[in-house]
Amino acid sequence: MQRDSSQTKFLITAGIGLLTFGGLAMLKNKINGPKCNLKRDLTDKVIIVTGANTGLGKETARALALSNATVILACRDENKGQLAAKEIEAETKNKNIHVMKLDLCDLSSIAHFAKTFKSQFSKLNVLIHNAGIMPVERNTSVDGFESAFSVHHFGPVYLTYLLIDVLEAAKPSRVIFVNSGLYKRGKINWEDLQLEKNYNGDKAYQTSKLASNMFIRELNKRLEGKGIKVVSVRPGMVRTEIGRYVLEDFKKRVLLTD
Repeated sequence: MQRDSSQTKFLITAGIGLLTFGGLAMLKNKINGPKCNLKRDLTDKVIIVTGANTGLGKETARALALSNATVILACRDENKGQLAAKEIEAETKNKNIHVMKLDLCDLSSIAHFAKTFKSQFSKLNVLIHNAGIMPVERNTSVDGFESAFSVHHFGPVYLTYLLIDVLEAAKPSRVIFVNSGLYKRGKINWEDLQLEKNYNGDKAYQTSKLASNMFIRELNKRLEGKGIKVVSVRPGMVRTEIGRYVLEDFKKRVLLTD
């Protein structure tokens, strides 16, 4: 039995469609990743998550809240932090969700955050450095540091230093950096550490993540015997808002939109 050309075209088109659909479904599952099934009871554990009003930080805070932890959402925008906290509290029924302002591009904000935290808590079980940016244009922090370095390295270094005593009070405790495999492409130029010449946002991101990894290794050595473990976590491909600046720049340059 012979098929006419229209039937053949239909079968070919249908086959391509099925393969495309299957490929997209596999890609979606790969991007979404496995579902978190954290079962451990974290009652009495105090955990800080930076950049917790959206993306990975928000989902991390949600999972920790489901496990009964006391979670501090450290956010630059307090209003967005409060909205995230209300959502998490309503879903998890966990009343121990707190919002504290933290701007990693402002050393005085970091110092104020640490002071505020210590006025309310005497220990810190886990410090999660999640906040991140992927800049397009060169910007500097309040203190004059390049923004990616400030958010990914200088800010977390200072915050960790200020909280060492409460981390030690909760030992064994953890400091967790949400990192990226792109650090392997980073290269620190000691002659132009602040990337003032020929600025490139990708380069800034990669190099700041490299600096973060170097800090993690050194800090582990210096904290040996104090009961504080410092680790780096690579989440892989994740759907977050970190690329929003790149998307906004793309719209302006290519789509000619404001």
